[in-house]
Amino acid sequence: MERPILSSPQNPQLRRVRRWLEKPRQCRTDGVFLADGIHLVQEAIAAGLLCRDLFVDSDRTAAGKDSSASDEITAIVELASSRAVPVHLVLPSLFRAISPVETPQGVLGVFDRPERRERGPAKRTSGGDTTLEEGAGDTRSGHIMVAAGVQDPANLGSMIRSARATGIRELLSTRGTVDPYHHRALRASMGATFRLRVQPELGLDELLEELSRSGRRTLALSSHRGIPLSSLDPDEPSAIVFGSEGHGLPPELEAALDLHVRIPMEPGVESLAVPAAAAVAFYWLYLRNGL
Repeated sequence: MERPILSSPQNPQLRRVRRWLEKPRQCRTDGVFLADGIHLVQEAIAAGLLCRDLFVDSDRTAAGKDSSASDEITAIVELASSRAVPVHLVLPSLFRAISPVETPQGVLGVFDRPERRERGPAKRTSGGDTTLEEGAGDTRSGHIMVAAGVQDPANLGSMIRSARATGIRELLSTRGTVDPYHHRALRASMGATFRLRVQPELGLDELLEELSRSGRRTLALSSHRGIPLSSLDPDEPSAIVFGSEGHGLPPELEAALDLHVRIPMEPGVESLAVPAAAAVAFYWLYLRNGL
């Protein structure tokens, strides 16, 4: 079936996507997130997330273009069509206007935002795809990540990527933290977000209750105080809490933590950037656990 090509910048569907890009908070309100690029769309689909609409650069489906990208996009389009997902072909100039990157790959998906999910065994869709519960009961390290005020979406996405690479399968995120499903956070995470159990928008009381219920020790990283990272027992499940890049943790939350952990560094270096500190701590726990 030949699809019409969206050719007007005033098309209501294109305008809606541009509004989501310009005002990412609207994505939360509307219950969606944007996955831009071949890998992110593939990862979201593989995680069993529901795609509402798929937008494709009309040139990327034509013969004579970048064959590898076109083949992957063709496969995505065929899969979307088999699941009755609306597929919209878009003029290249207009597609660039709805993509958040300078050099788009030619495919963008609008997906339903996951609901908060309880821990449970892996579940599969009728098509055989693994849903977000994958491995939720199999946290190899037993640790979880807590974002309490992280502001930069690229920072949060990078931290999520490191967390997933080191066996962490759960993220608790507070109000005032950047959206884990912000398009820039998803790009930095390379789709790792889709494989975590994410609980976003928690109030302080909700977060403290969740941490208490988890039974994990709670800790924050520091450059100047607390026990050295080398003394941290990797066998004891931990909730590792990260605050904002500029102001750190809210005082009420910091006062409720069990301990601070110091990352040793050379004199004259004030601190590590939060994604680097997260990676150091996650990999210390992961590698020391013999994994």
